[in-house]
Order: sequence, then structure tokens, then C-alpha cells
Amino acid sequence: MDEQAEQPLRGLNLVCADDETTALTILAEILNSAGATVRTAKDGLQALEIIRTHPTDAVIADIQMPVMDGTALIKTLRAEGFDRPILAVTGASKHDAESILASGADHYISKPVITTELIHTLVTDLRGTK
Repeated sequence: MDEQAEQPLRGLNLVCADDETTALTILAEILNSAGATVRTAKDGLQALEIIRTHPTDAVIADIQMPVMDGTALIKTLRAEGFDRPILAVTGASKHDAESILASGADHYISKPVITTELIHTLVTDLRGTK
């Protein structure tokens, strides 16, 4: 079988931020099984420190986190020139999602996260495939 089909995120470095430990663990396992190297953070500030010190191809961030929320993380990354894809994970309404996109996120994915949607979005953004 085609290795790219089995592990469509192979070779990519991702940072995932979520204050819910179980959700973060599951998300990291899903992305690891798709071939990505995943670094995790429990809040936006921790994610920012990781991104500043490690090569990062994309960021997946929950919006509601302590210390630094996802919106503040996104705005800070964009202000610092981070030009890679940022996916916001949220339980927010469509109206809130529009403000999240306006803050600099490339996409938002509603909770609960659908694995195929998440991986498809990352592959499309990072590999340029549909």
C-alpha cells in the first residue's frame, strides 16, 4: 500500500494545544498514527514557547485555554510572522468562528473533532492536495 496514503502527515511537525488532557492525548495519537511528529501544550503560552524553539509546519489550537487562549496565541503567532497553517478547534458558534478566522486562523474545526476532516484539512494545506 502507498505509504503516503497510510501516513498522509509523514514528516510533518505539528503543535497541538488544548487544556483538556484527554482530548489532547487522543488528538496527538491520531496525528501520530497519520505520520506526524506531534508536540503538545496545555495552554497557548506553552505552545508559543514550543513553536519558537522547534520547527513547526502547522498548529492546532483549542480556543478556550487558560494562561493564553487560542485566539491570543493565533494573534501572537501572526504578529511574529508565523505563516504556516493554524487550525482552531472550537465548540463555538458560527459567529464566533468568523471572529476566530479574522484573528488569523486558517480554519476552524468544531468539536467534537472528526478525524478525517482534520487530516484532510492538514493534507490540503500542507501538501497542496485535495
